[in-house]
Amino acid sequence: MSGSKDLAGHRIHWSMRVGWRSQADGTRQFDLNLWMLDPETGEVPDALVLTMAEGQVIRLVPSVPRVDALRARKLPEALWPKARLCGFKGIVETGAAAFAVQIEIAGTAHDLGTIKVGSVTVLEGRNGWLFLAGDTNDSPAQYSRNYHPEADWLAGWRSYFDGMETLAKTQPGIRSLAFLVAPSKETVLGDVYPLTPAKYPLIDVFVSEFGNRPGFFWPAPVLAPHRDYAFDKAETHWTDFGARLTCEALLKRWTLTPAQPPARYRLEEGRGDLGDKMLPAIRALRPSADWPNPAKLVFDNFALHHGNIKIWQNPTPAIDETLMIFGGSSADYMVRYLSAIFARVVSVYTAGVPDPALVALERPARVILQTSQRFLTQPAARQTDVFATARSKIEKNLLTIRGSHAKEMERWHPAAGPAPGIETYLQKTPVVA
Repeated sequence: MSGSKDLAGHRIHWSMRVGWRSQADGTRQFDLNLWMLDPETGEVPDALVLTMAEGQVIRLVPSVPRVDALRARKLPEALWPKARLCGFKGIVETGAAAFAVQIEIAGTAHDLGTIKVGSVTVLEGRNGWLFLAGDTNDSPAQYSRNYHPEADWLAGWRSYFDGMETLAKTQPGIRSLAFLVAPSKETVLGDVYPLTPAKYPLIDVFVSEFGNRPGFFWPAPVLAPHRDYAFDKAETHWTDFGARLTCEALLKRWTLTPAQPPARYRLEEGRGDLGDKMLPAIRALRPSADWPNPAKLVFDNFALHHGNIKIWQNPTPAIDETLMIFGGSSADYMVRYLSAIFARVVSVYTAGVPDPALVALERPARVILQTSQRFLTQPAARQTDVFATARSKIEKNLLTIRGSHAKEMERWHPAAGPAPGIETYLQKTPVVA
């Protein structure tokens, strides 16, 4: 949040970041980090006053050096000593979801506005573990409330699994077909999660109803003994370690015993999608793949999320087959292992929904339909048209970061030309017979 306002003869500019986290007692902890100054004179307000709905008043004084603000506002260097300590920082614990903001200049308070905080997006568990919250699928409720399935939900998922069996029968080249659910972090790390588990959570109902369907694979029992490496504290998704454990268990179920790349990892520190929402950002160590992988990315249509297609070719595979994975973000971690094993890996972003036309085109020996536990609230569609989705995304310029650069796009299709369809796909990445 940033802006400017005329107050007491000064044009005060500011930039503010507010982070928050949920406490076990239901209160919130707000982390405030901001700067305020008049870039013309170098004047800094005397104080920042926060008034909570319950009457609590917090007064912060400028005490943090913010050279970045001086540079951003192009302050003359002669004013730097005067304005250098223009930063305000503080931690506030309150049950309020909003608070009024005032600034004091020469002993007079001036209203700046009201900060309203949205729903909590991160839950903080024991020992610094962070968990997803505030998502459209309401992950905390999935864990803590008993689930009573409705007829439409059951019918929708039955239709999906029926479609999966039809896919296996109508695509004779498929030797193995799996439906794989990437577990939510709290399912594997329930003892550090801040909420009490339900007796009949959604995932248990789902596994009870559909766990006996052909190809169903639920890897939580595989990950649980290695949970500190399968997940990291600051990220929603599993690590390369957790993804590889899952893939190895799936290959074992398929009775495939390929020569394995060495289980070599490097420890990397990063903020993760959850840690990045905290203020200050929380960082965590995670094991990242460091095994040799001769596979090369040979195709990417650069569509953002749904509709994205990536293809890897491996010149020295342990398994001389094509594997297709229709998945989501968790599938990206799986591909780092699978592309080191299979001759060709086709990764399609559909959150577990297959495209029979694309399967017929690639003729894979193995197919994985991967979704995430939190998405089970809504039955997945039986099938999709990936090329139609990709074409729409690319025509609307909804591209990945790499795809936003014209030179990268031109590797696969003319940047100013029509979005790629099957013809371009075949031209750029010949299907292996």
